[in-house]
Amino acid sequence: MTVWRALCVLVLCLAIACTPAVVPLRDALPTDALRVGIDASNPPFAFPNDGDDPPYAGFEIDLARALAIRLDVPLIFVGLGFDGLYDALAADRADVVIAALPIDPARLGAVNFSLPYFNAGWVLVSADPTVRRMDDLAGKRLAFEYGAIGHALAIEWTRRIAPFTLLPRANPTDALALVTSAQADAALLDAVSARLIVRDLDWGLSMSVVKDSLFAAATRADRRSVSAAIDQAMQALLSEGVIDALASRWFDEK
Repeated sequence: MTVWRALCVLVLCLAIACTPAVVPLRDALPTDALRVGIDASNPPFAFPNDGDDPPYAGFEIDLARALAIRLDVPLIFVGLGFDGLYDALAADRADVVIAALPIDPARLGAVNFSLPYFNAGWVLVSADPTVRRMDDLAGKRLAFEYGAIGHALAIEWTRRIAPFTLLPRANPTDALALVTSAQADAALLDAVSARLIVRDLDWGLSMSVVKDSLFAAATRADRRSVSAAIDQAMQALLSEGVIDALASRWFDEK
């Protein structure tokens, strides 16, 4: 079982254990609509829609709409800065925040997290399908963005596996260019950058997650009925493939 699946199972089990008696979501909300806090400065997750109606677009905007349809409630978007996301929940300006929030165990108790809807972790990108794990890098050449988390991971790996060549570059695009020019055997990139760059290339590149960073919706811990409803809807959208389809649209399709 991968770390991603293990964490999904853990979050689901905790949600089931904490699920209260079923209460219609409309009765559990302070207003007549589901207020979704977003960070509209983070494309392709959420960004302004150039004055059009609706005013926002992006993967998380579509995800919020799918949740509202599943829950059969009206939807209101609340634009927030990233630093104010959790404060908006505490101040009752939003019922749920969907804004590229990593699951943070330190916030449990004040916040409930849904099942993860996106893995923004670090991936190995390679033209060689046998390069899928850190152990596969022994004796090979690894490109990465200088100063990024991938740089620190690469240094850490040099202490744990057989030697390999480190090839730092200024940005993710330059790192991946070493793979497509056969100057590197793999590139270590964050999943978002990797998917957006790879979709524009006519290469048969494979991507394998080597370090998870799971994004989930956040709700107030003292509103368990809202948390349970969001989590159940998220589970349905995951099991039906809706979320994968939305992610593919925003991250994989040209």
